[in-house]
Amino acid sequence: MLHRLDLSARPIDKPVPGPTNRKLRSTNRQLRLHGASGTASDMALIIAFLLGVGNFACHRAVIASGHRMLSEMPPGALKAAQRASLALEFILLCGALYAATHGAVHWVWLYAGYFLLNLGAAWSIVTRRL
Repeated sequence: MLHRLDLSARPIDKPVPGPTNRKLRSTNRQLRLHGASGTASDMALIIAFLLGVGNFACHRAVIASGHRMLSEMPPGALKAAQRASLALEFILLCGALYAATHGAVHWVWLYAGYFLLNLGAAWSIVTRRL
């Protein structure tokens, strides 16, 4: 025997509950805890890391270029300058990654500008235009 669903007994003017901010925040927290990607800070973290790799590549290219500016330095001073500049690059990369992790995406934009300056300087040194 077929039963018919009685639709007239359902109240029409009762609102259907929608999502609340409390549920949305807990969902975002769960996504962060479980390592789900897709948020702006995750993308900023990836971009900051790739910019850091590019900065280290530019730095390494300048060191390996054998430019006159580097070859005329005393060996002890050159080694100290290389280590200090690599340490500075590392500290700047860590700062950009820390800022990206905590959602301060504007610092990643500043780090991207720093990368472009490094890229231009490295290009001019490696191609002997400077």
